[in-house]
Amino acid sequence: MPENHFHLSTVVPFKKWLKTAFFLFVLLLTTHLRAQNPCGTTHSSHQEFSLANARVTNGEPICVNVKFHIVRRDDGTNGFSQANISAVVANLNNAFNPHGIYIYNAGVNLINDTRYVFLNDQAEFTDLTVGHNVSNAINFYLVSGGYAWGDAKEILSNNLFVRNIYALSHIASHELGHCFNLYHTHSGNGCGDGLNCAENSTNCNTCGDLVCDTPPDPCVRDKINSSCQYTGGGGYNPDPRNMMAYGFTSDYNGSTAGTLCMSHFTSEQVERMRAALVSSPTLQAAQATGPNIDLELDPNGNHVYLALIGKDGADINQQGITTVTWETVSNTGGCLGILNGNGLSGFAHGGCSNWSIEAKITATNQCGSTTIYRTIPPPPPFVSYILYQIAPNQYQVQGKLIASNTLAQGLSVPQSTIVPDELEIFVYEFSTGKLVLKTTEPRIDLSRQKQGIYIVKIVINGEITTHKIQKQ
Repeated sequence: MPENHFHLSTVVPFKKWLKTAFFLFVLLLTTHLRAQNPCGTTHSSHQEFSLANARVTNGEPICVNVKFHIVRRDDGTNGFSQANISAVVANLNNAFNPHGIYIYNAGVNLINDTRYVFLNDQAEFTDLTVGHNVSNAINFYLVSGGYAWGDAKEILSNNLFVRNIYALSHIASHELGHCFNLYHTHSGNGCGDGLNCAENSTNCNTCGDLVCDTPPDPCVRDKINSSCQYTGGGGYNPDPRNMMAYGFTSDYNGSTAGTLCMSHFTSEQVERMRAALVSSPTLQAAQATGPNIDLELDPNGNHVYLALIGKDGADINQQGITTVTWETVSNTGGCLGILNGNGLSGFAHGGCSNWSIEAKITATNQCGSTTIYRTIPPPPPFVSYILYQIAPNQYQVQGKLIASNTLAQGLSVPQSTIVPDELEIFVYEFSTGKLVLKTTEPRIDLSRQKQGIYIVKIVINGEITTHKIQKQ
């Protein structure tokens, strides 16, 4: 048989080999994906804070600002929905509020940078935070994909990321727990978290997660059933429902499949978090001592509608505000100004156009009160522009200055000579449409134009009005 011909017996084994190789490739790929750590947070040393501070154990509220950074593609697509940020905050508060820790939405930052939509490693995560981190909040990054489901940069830390698909689950609470100085319940006992000191029944103060009311955990990942029962044996009796365990079934994908068991912290975990929050300079900087507020004014007629808003993009509705008081400190001007407020909304008005109110607004939440002082003036006078004839065949754009209160009452005021800031005048022959005059001056003179009808187009600050006049 010629050397360049293959016998059937040679082809068949080759096909079998190719099929086997493809199967092994898929198996290795699947194994790699399954081996991806749900949590990328690792640690090599412990940070300890004293539990002696009264704030740690007396349940006094601790309020923490969280700044959300939504990472999207260059064109603004593929990002987490801003509309769901409030749900993320609500879920975090469900986890932390029972322990006197309150999470406030300190605003949303949109990052359009395709390079960081998928984070390949911790170095890329670090690069992402440069230029975006703020020091007065926990920085919560939301990305489409990454080397882990989520990662707190360190234990303890003021920045973390969570993949979009897990943001509405307690995976987010897990990562925030790391920021607050909590370790995995399986620390030192597998799952690649960086420590080699596994907890047993006698060393809970020095090994594992350093918390004695969490039982030793061999890493329950893939060792629990859909009822959140541990099935791994080995003499362990871990708690798959602990927030810092890997308590999820192997088919869990964030929303539509599998079971996420993580749901609670233990008493000593809470003490550990609160000790870090009241003692660590990093976490102290992220705390709020009262609502972060500002005042927005919306003038209308002789009235001003008022709205209390979050300062620097903070969400006013997610700061736990319980009471708001509105007070008039002083009145100035030619008439009395009146201020009324109820909750987050207020209203001010006066009997003439000269009133002005110095207002004091105080908002209170679990962690204290914030007071701001603002001056509330009436709306500026309304200017009505019109084309006036000032001499035969001569016209001028002039304005009527109408104070807001006289406008509301339908009263007229004397004509003034107010000239618009931005003005263009075009004059066209009515019969031919020909442009015969163009000027930026407020006065036009048709003395040299022939008799007939003209259309005058006036453009004031970008708005157009037209007039028809007749040259005699």
